[in-house]
Amino acid sequence: MSITLFLFLGGWYHSNVLLFFIDRYFITLLLYYSILVY
Repeated sequence: MSITLFLFLGGWYHSNVLLFFIDRYFITLLLYYSILVY
């Protein structure tokens, strides 16, 4: 029970970290694109 809960929380945290880095990368690309356009 505790092992499955630990794996579930670990996977959720890992996916959130990946989403956070993907969001940072996407926002940076949008900023560079807006600078190039304007």
